[in-house]
Amino acid sequence: MSLQAKVPPAVCMLHNFIKAHDPSDIDTPNLLNPTPEVDNGELSHTPPMEASSTAANNCRDWITCTMWIDYQQELEFIPIPSTQTKC
Repeated sequence: MSLQAKVPPAVCMLHNFIKAHDPSDIDTPNLLNPTPEVDNGELSHTPPMEASSTAANNCRDWITCTMWIDYQQELEFIPIPSTQTKC
């Protein structure tokens, strides 16, 4: 453990050395705008319409049903231990 405790300070020292002697070698992330090229779309300014709400509900129900069927099929392959004890 004494050696592992020395690793983080050594990495910090190495980072500071590289930053002091060759700052162009370190990629500094832009924390204020990390991924400006990503378009996340726009939020709606109106309540959802009944058709889109119904479509979303149907999609959710289909996913739920599919997951339940897969789960039931997986249970068939899991051996269930017997609760009875032999004397």
